[in-house]
Amino acid sequence: MLGHLKDYTRSIGTKEPASMTAAGKPLPDVNTMIERLAARLETTPEDIKGWQMLGWSYFHTARYRQAATAFARER
Repeated sequence: MLGHLKDYTRSIGTKEPASMTAAGKPLPDVNTMIERLAARLETTPEDIKGWQMLGWSYFHTARYRQAATAFARER
């Protein structure tokens, strides 16, 4: 999922289309992907890279308090 979120965010602001799933369907919108990542981290709280990605995602969507909380969890 993190790879998909990275691919999707790289495509924003470029002429490239957003990534597609293996089945050829477009990926969900970024807010849906962020919420899925947050839900996954509830069951895998030791995933440091996941917390970093969540913090970065929240930060770049102007959700600064949530970003600070996520970045604090990565330690």
